[in-house]
Amino acid sequence: MERCFLQRYGNPVTHYAIERMVADNPLPGLVIHDRADQLVAFSEGAAIAQAWPQAQFIATEGLGHGGILRDPEIISQVVAFKQRHARPAPAADRATALAQAPAQDPAPDLAPDLAPDLASTAILAEAAGASQPLPLG
Repeated sequence: MERCFLQRYGNPVTHYAIERMVADNPLPGLVIHDRADQLVAFSEGAAIAQAWPQAQFIATEGLGHGGILRDPEIISQVVAFKQRHARPAPAADRATALAQAPAQDPAPDLAPDLAPDLASTAILAEAAGASQPLPLG
């Protein structure tokens, strides 16, 4: 598999490890991971937070993979993180962005089980004040 990945993408699989990508990220980040997550090992979330110098890690219990997006306590913590760390855009930029935003679901073709991951990524990127996603290379 490693050889196929290297041939197809030009880099080994480890080149795309999230821990590697966030190691030099100067922005604050929020990593939330549930110990009962059946899709992604808890140790993965902990490793990302450990590698990210400005990350805050919140471990949850009993929420599973997508439950963090519906938990009132976690939502409050995400909002508080955003309030502490977000850099507000100038009012004109916000108005322009809202006017240009699509009226429909931005990812209608995604499987429903992927939507929580997409939403959490957007929340955390916005909370950190990122204007661009982290580079993949």
